[in-house]
Amino acid sequence: MGGILQVDATMIDNAPKAISLFKNLWQTRVLVVLNHREQLQFQNFLPQANISAQKITCSLALSEFNGIQKTKHSESILYGKLSALSGQSDCWRITAALGFTTVEGFIDADSGDLLFVWDIPEG
Repeated sequence: MGGILQVDATMIDNAPKAISLFKNLWQTRVLVVLNHREQLQFQNFLPQANISAQKITCSLALSEFNGIQKTKHSESILYGKLSALSGQSDCWRITAALGFTTVEGFIDADSGDLLFVWDIPEG
């Protein structure tokens, strides 16, 4: 799956920096681990998407997944594991939306580690 990109925590102290880091990680960590069909689907997604960032506790992000069927979110994981959100303090939730597709990624606010990325299922 590729290594985790480490960054200086001062690089991600605001939303624009978190978004910039996510764009880099999308290219270097996410796209490279997708199968061919997914690569074709997502290769031009991020440059065209509306992107926002919100700093939240990782435990809040993890709790939001509790109401979602495990099979639904496991089939939609693009990078990492949901369990990566446990035990972390704060993270940046990056949301990218284009048309009917919304991708959400989580970056550890202290280390800059990319924790988890998924294609949010419709409905």
